[in-house]
Amino acid sequence: MQNVISGATNKFSNYKFSGTSVTSSNNLIAGCVANKGAVYYLDHSDLADTGSTFKYNGAILGGVAYCISCKMTFIRSIFDGNFAN
Repeated sequence: MQNVISGATNKFSNYKFSGTSVTSSNNLIAGCVANKGAVYYLDHSDLADTGSTFKYNGAILGGVAYCISCKMTFIRSIFDGNFAN
């Protein structure tokens, strides 16, 4: 089962993590907008995502994710129509 997070319905901007490990799987995240990382803002953190779909998310910096000294791993994740300026 896929979790759905929509910027249009949830007023979602981004998740900010500092000094932690983040695990995410089987999400559909669409239409999110933020200044830095439309979905994830990572500061000295690790992200592991499996099987999620990221569609039409945008940020001034970072697109789907903004990363400061972090490690990101995506396995079978889909990126479609995301953007950064």
